[in-house]
Amino acid sequence: AGLGVLGALVLFAVARSLCSITAKDVMGRVIDKGTRGRVTGTSAAAAGLVAIALGLGLRQLGPDAPTWSFALLLAVGAAMWLVAMVPFARIDEPAGEHDEDVDATTALGALSLLRDDPAFRRFVVSRTLLLVSALSPPYVISLAQAEVSSGIAGVGPYVVASGLAAVLGGRLWGDAADRSSRLVMVGAAAAASAVVIVFLVLRATGVLGGSALYLGTYALLALTHTAVRVGRKTYVVDLAEGNRRTDYVAVSNTAMGVLLLVVGGLTSALSALGPVPALIALAVVGAAAVPTTLSLPEVSLDADDDADVDA
Repeated sequence: AGLGVLGALVLFAVARSLCSITAKDVMGRVIDKGTRGRVTGTSAAAAGLVAIALGLGLRQLGPDAPTWSFALLLAVGAAMWLVAMVPFARIDEPAGEHDEDVDATTALGALSLLRDDPAFRRFVVSRTLLLVSALSPPYVISLAQAEVSSGIAGVGPYVVASGLAAVLGGRLWGDAADRSSRLVMVGAAAAASAVVIVFLVLRATGVLGGSALYLGTYALLALTHTAVRVGRKTYVVDLAEGNRRTDYVAVSNTAMGVLLLVVGGLTSALSALGPVPALIALAVVGAAAVPTTLSLPEVSLDADDDADVDA
């Protein structure tokens, strides 16, 4: 059963990677620059509503939820993916943006893209450092385990918090990303690191504790993670056109897989000493993301207009 779960996770991850590449490529072709952040933010907000409903449902199941409830959740999730195929298949893609005589990017080509394109290379490094918002919440929940309900019902409030963060932040970060996706990522990195540091200080000093501290911290980290996701998705789509955009998304996903193994391995090693050292390390990583992301070139529509005026 364990091997079966791992195999299913591998298949699911590969499928999601393909969805990531194609969704961003299609967005770049059918959605005008300057509105892509709003589209991404709106979809995040819609997903947040689903997460809220799911979290409330989990809460109602109670601590002794039957096994079939997990199977039902998986079945509903699978059904959503199948339903998503229908509107996606109906999208009218304009032809002609891709160069048909250009060969697909090989592994060596991917390495050369990272080597020869400084803007893209900095984006991949920034995306790696922005993992603070994705990797911190599990450690917060780990610290909260002794103070929150056990079982699937105890997960409910955190799922609701994640959904609320997506609903509240989706459109907000989407509109901001259309103005400057780079600054959205910068602000999210700084905020995530600050949230982790304040959480550790409050917990260590005993100024604030209990479930409110853990749930509030998780909600704020979810809000910063929404900003990171909306910002980086908008940025990579706006960064290039045509085949180059497809290469950027594909190569950055592959590079992130490798770098996630490295960063995840290091934080896992630190977590052997406890969740607190791992959180401190992630806060440092997030702080390092601020100057790195700030050094990225601006790709917003306003920046292009300014460039046209200068020309």
